[in-house]
Formats: sequence, C-alpha cells, structure tokens
Amino acid sequence: MENMTIAKFTLAIFQTMIRRTRGLLSLALICTLVLIFSACGGSSGGGGGAGAPVSTSITPDFLPSSTNVTSNLISVTKKSVQGDTITLDVEVTNLSSLSSAAAFDLVFNPSLVTFVSFAPGTFFEDNGGVKVNYLAALQSNTNNRLVVGVTQQNGAGVKGSGVMIQLTFKAIAIGSSNPNFEINNLLAPTPPPAPPAPLPPLTWVTGELMGS
Repeated sequence: MENMTIAKFTLAIFQTMIRRTRGLLSLALICTLVLIFSACGGSSGGGGGAGAPVSTSITPDFLPSSTNVTSNLISVTKKSVQGDTITLDVEVTNLSSLSSAAAFDLVFNPSLVTFVSFAPGTFFEDNGGVKVNYLAALQSNTNNRLVVGVTQQNGAGVKGSGVMIQLTFKAIAIGSSNPNFEINNLLAPTPPPAPPAPLPPLTWVTGELMGS
C-alpha cells in the first residue's frame, strides 16, 4: 500500500509536468523513460570503455548570465568541458521554501549544440535515503526542447543550495546562443493524494552557450 501511494505521488508530479509541456510527451513515454533512466543510474554515462570523446575543432564554452539575485535562484553554470562536449550544472541557490520536485523545459539552438546525456544532481538527494527519479529527454517531434523532471519519492523536500541535475551537450557548429528556461516550476512537497503545488515565482537564469 505504501508503494502504491509513493507511485501515485510520483505519477501526479509527472502528470503536472506533462500538462505544463502541452501534452506532447505521452504519460506512457515519461513513465517508461523515468524507469529506464532510474535503472541505469540516471545517466547514459561513458558506455563500457568507449574512452574519452574525440576532440574536434569546435570547443564549447558557457558564460553564465550575471545577476544580483542571491536567493531563490535557479541558474546554469559550467561544470566541465571535454573535447567537443560541455556539461552544465542546473543549480539552486538559497531556496527558502521546501521543494520535493522540479519540472522545466530548456530550449536551445539545435544548429549549434545537440543534447547528449544527463547525470543526477545532489540537491534533491540531500535527505538521506530518499529515492529520486530523473527525466531529461527531447520533447517529441522537436530537436531543441529538452524536457526535464526531478522528483523525490515520498520525500519531505529540501531547501538551501545544490546542483539539481547535470546536462551534457555536444558542440556541432561555431557560434553562440542563449538557451532559455520555459514552463518552469519547483514543486512543494504535498502528502498524497494532493497534487503537487508550485512554489511562488523564483528567478531562473541561463547564459550564453558558445562554440569556437
């Protein structure tokens, strides 16, 4: 019975994410992806001895947007660059209210970069022993809209600062653009069967993604 309650709560969060993304990803696809990604440890990883990425003439970089906001901030920062791939951290800074889930889209220029993989963050996992599900996949019939969802299973929520999720992109052309957050929410923990409740508006900022 407890497992059914947890499953229903997790399903409710991703149903909310589906509605916010206008229904273009089916519920079956999202649930399948969450199960697959969770079973694989939340990341496509390096893949059995594939070795380091082959360097190309295109080197990616990321310049975060400057802001004087010091709390309730969700931002993108550069974690690392390897060859033609770049890993970005989606960070939470000084969140003052408890949150147990996040749902957002990240829209980028597909002529400059392609989405490669994701890795779990640590922010929602700070409550020891709480299982966290992750989803990061291109929205159906698009090549520029990344749909992201992170949710604790029956967690009490967390606040403060930390990395929510890591996203890796591959540079495919020289140029620069500004990826944008859209349809974004952090969700407050609510006891099942109550639907997840969005927190009050927060500040979401990205920056400039470049290839040279």
